[in-house]
Amino acid sequence: MCVVGCVGGFRCRRAAGSSPTRGRYAREGPVVTRVYRRVSRSLRRQCRRSPSRLPSACERRACTRHSARAPVNLFRRAQSLPSPSESDRPLNDLYSRPPRRPAQMLVLGDAHANESDRRQALFAAYRAADADVALQVGDLYYYDLPVQTYFIAGNNEDFDVVEALRHGRVSSSDVENATLLASDAVDLQGIRVGGLSGNYAPTQFEKSRDELEGDRRRHFVREDVEAAKELEDVDVFLTHEAPHGTPVVEDYDVGCKYVDEILEALEPDLCLVGHHHEHTESTFGPTRVVTLGPVWESYYDLEPETLELARYETPDA
Repeated sequence: MCVVGCVGGFRCRRAAGSSPTRGRYAREGPVVTRVYRRVSRSLRRQCRRSPSRLPSACERRACTRHSARAPVNLFRRAQSLPSPSESDRPLNDLYSRPPRRPAQMLVLGDAHANESDRRQALFAAYRAADADVALQVGDLYYYDLPVQTYFIAGNNEDFDVVEALRHGRVSSSDVENATLLASDAVDLQGIRVGGLSGNYAPTQFEKSRDELEGDRRRHFVREDVEAAKELEDVDVFLTHEAPHGTPVVEDYDVGCKYVDEILEALEPDLCLVGHHHEHTESTFGPTRVVTLGPVWESYYDLEPETLELARYETPDA
């Protein structure tokens, strides 16, 4: 067994036979799961809150990614708090004023940009934001984009293009600056962004991805969920299905238990959700959940340092 750090005076040891990528560790005495990851995340947030405090040698061993990412993303929520008048106004109450500077990171809801007017709205959002990188939460349906865009697949896509991107085989003049996140993650501007592509169908979930054909390729399967749950240190998670407790208005019960499982495993700071064409804000455990309005209504600016999200009205094309 390998000693990895200290928690409340107890020595934490890697449990015999456990997988180090899942972060399952046990304290001497009663078994405590995922101690290591939670202590590591807690220490990173403490370092973020007090950057002048130097961690002890024991804490450095537990906080394995401290030296690599500490200056940027260790603790956010206590920093740059808005004034009471600003914090009392939710994003869906009033749009923020147009930004006076280029957006830090453009965030886009559903686009459905296979339709001409929706595609014009998409490009109007890109022009207004003037960002160098973008995140998009599915139903993009147009892949020749002006800046590097990391997106998840929704239930309305060109699935031939999506499958080619999934396997890294695309080479087309109709696909530019489009990167699919499918149960994987990428580091952008000091934060780690992960995503789950597709939506849920109980009749397809237990199949292998190779068994999905035609439009059925829009669904995620169990192997996709399990791969997403293995991701580490995700700060922002993109999904086209909402977790339970999301206050969108639909004529069915909203919430997917498999998205719940992913958020419980990863505990990201922020989860961005597509599909519902409605802006809402809620929480799932420690995670802030925001369902995004569609591109033809609004776009968003994400500040990587604080994970603050500002909403702006999409100008006329």
